Amino acid sequence: MNKIIFCSEPDTVPGQSFALKNFSNDTIKNLLNVCTQDTQFYLIEDTSSIEWKEQIENYITKTFDCSIDSLAYIVEHAR
Repeated sequence: MNKIIFCSEPDTVPGQSFALKNFSNDTIKNLLNVCTQDTQFYLIEDTSSIEWKEQIENYITKTFDCSIDSLAYIVEHAR
C-alpha cells in the first residue's frame, strides 16, 4: 500500500516532497486514487504565509500548479 502525505501550514516534514498550488478537493481525491508510490505534497494556498513558503523551499523538489498541470503530469513527475 502506498503512503501519500499532504502537509499544510504550519507543518513541515523533512524529506523529498512536492508542492501543489491552485488545487481542489477533487485534485487531492484523485491523487489518493492514482498515486502508486510513496509521495509527500505540501498544499500551498493563497493564504499561506511567506515565511512558511520560504521554509518549505528546502524540502520541495517541484511545485505543481493544478490549474496548469494535468493529474497525469503530476503523477508522472512526482516520483
